[in-house]
Amino acid sequence: MIDVGKEHVKKLGYKKVNGEVRLNKELRSRFKIGIDDVCQVNKTKGGDGLAFYDRKNDNYDLAMFLTGAFDVDTVHKACNWIYKNKECFGETILEIGCDIGAMTTFLGSLFPEKKIVSIDRNAKGVEIARRNCEKMGVTNIEFRNCDAKDLHGEKFDTVFTMRVFHENCDIEEPDPASIFDDWTDAYSSGFDAFSSTVSNLIKEDGNLISIERMDRDCVLCGFIDAIGAHGLRPVIETYEDLKCLELGMYEEHFQCMVSRMEPGSELDVCEFYADCFMKYTPVDKAIYSGFEARAMFSFTADELIDGFIARFVDGRIYRFEIRTYSGDKSCIVVYCFNGQSATTVYCHSCDLEKCRSDMEKSILDIGKSGAANIEMVRA
Repeated sequence: MIDVGKEHVKKLGYKKVNGEVRLNKELRSRFKIGIDDVCQVNKTKGGDGLAFYDRKNDNYDLAMFLTGAFDVDTVHKACNWIYKNKECFGETILEIGCDIGAMTTFLGSLFPEKKIVSIDRNAKGVEIARRNCEKMGVTNIEFRNCDAKDLHGEKFDTVFTMRVFHENCDIEEPDPASIFDDWTDAYSSGFDAFSSTVSNLIKEDGNLISIERMDRDCVLCGFIDAIGAHGLRPVIETYEDLKCLELGMYEEHFQCMVSRMEPGSELDVCEFYADCFMKYTPVDKAIYSGFEARAMFSFTADELIDGFIARFVDGRIYRFEIRTYSGDKSCIVVYCFNGQSATTVYCHSCDLEKCRSDMEKSILDIGKSGAANIEMVRA
């Protein structure tokens, strides 16, 4: 396939951080912290993303340098994914969150005959995006400095978002030791209002094309559930997980998909999410950690055999569960959350007593370390 993304970042003047442009360690760290504050899905209440963008886009050279240094790999790979799925774009396109126009200029160049409206809440970013379009000879963009909620009654064949949903998510975090389904419900609720706003901007036979900064975890599952509740059905054939290096060194994941507007149709959220998850996750391992542990436990654990939840005086929570394996009753699934990370282990049922012994040892160790309360959850 033609590497259209590489050509586009060259036209933008973006350069790889680990190539011709280098940032010292301190600057990388400080810039990463600032970006993470804006990009995190779970934003703290009162966090001011608009103020960040106002500083970042204070002048043209600063905006192009910082955004380019941070986003070069992401823009490169996003453009290539869009090119692969270009037939999915309709005649009228709304881009929500254009920032300085990295993707706007690509869309305008790729679809010169289509009508494109690009919006952003940051006025400085919109002006820089307009300037970039002029420099690259892109003439089919209508820019607006506004919020998506301001587009009352307007409808488009395609709405395009990139790194936007996480900045419009208001989540109430569940208990840290909660299972995957609880976290999914929390993110689904957090994405609900913005999903409603977006779906109302799409024509009945239109679609949402999204490239969102999130991992293949409960955030993605919550996102799928939220847009599904508003009539959007993701197309698995278009789904891709992009691994991108931010600042040339920090790996982040972007979930790309086309979702068709199909009001009234049923979406099996778990089945679609499982398809996305399994596309990139080996399913024959005996041990999983991190978000994979939470997801695999949710997919495969069945009846509770034994377990406990320990709550510490400092707020930490420890969870240990032994359950039957839904796919094979001769196996058991052991899940452990130690207050920071999760682990899922698959064992033969003949190892049940050993697993119970390990659990009892954990209870004793936790008791010695000052757990305020240990709640047994035996079947």
